Amino acid sequence: MEIKSLLLGVFFSIGVFAFKSGVGLSYFLSAKRGWKMQTVALVLHSLIYFLLFFVSMEFIERIDFLQHFDAMQGFMKSGMSLHLLLAGLMSIWGVALLRRGKKKEGEKDSIGKRFGWLTMAVPCPVCGTVVFMSVAFLLSFYPEDGTRAVFLMYVGFMAINFISIALFNILQKRLNATPETMLGMFMVAIAVYFGLSVSVMPQFGDIDKIYRLAQYQGEVSTINIKNQILFCGFIIAAGMIGFAIRIIKIRSIK
Repeated sequence: MEIKSLLLGVFFSIGVFAFKSGVGLSYFLSAKRGWKMQTVALVLHSLIYFLLFFVSMEFIERIDFLQHFDAMQGFMKSGMSLHLLLAGLMSIWGVALLRRGKKKEGEKDSIGKRFGWLTMAVPCPVCGTVVFMSVAFLLSFYPEDGTRAVFLMYVGFMAINFISIALFNILQKRLNATPETMLGMFMVAIAVYFGLSVSVMPQFGDIDKIYRLAQYQGEVSTINIKNQILFCGFIIAAGMIGFAIRIIKIRSIK
């Protein structure tokens, strides 16, 4: 039960940051750009997070996490201050975008000229720490299938990115809102989540216990990851199909 709860927490944390980065990328893609620019942005975005996941994996495989736990614990505690600072900045920026979301008549489109989306799309230190800890947990829990487990997490991360892009576009059309309004709305919502999450996150003094538990579980049992890959793939595919059907229905109504 403890391991299942930890896995759920890992996937939820990764999912939140995947949604955040997808929303930021959605705003950039909503600008009137050619398909080449959009393709380059998608590829670059995917490559950055691919490197984040697998560079973390290579780094973790070469060190013993517990030997450097004190340094990591201090970094993560200071990361909570950064977490709150980021939430505050996002909320202020989001409110500003909401107030300026409605363009006046004759005003030129400023989509893509504001850089609030970068705070969402680019991995921040908090997001990088979550990815690093999640990869460390998976490598301990799946010692023989670590690469496949990390790759599966990356695929799920990118799938949530694309789902959030679809959600951004659907809500924008349904609400008849500007991209600035949509970005501001999501920035405020995610900032509120960031602020609340600080009060419910586990104490950092227990992280070494979590890591030891995952490491012990990985050593004493053999995990059949194939079934989990198939299950996660089914969930991701079902979500993508659902959003595709929704888009088709909206277009058919119009």
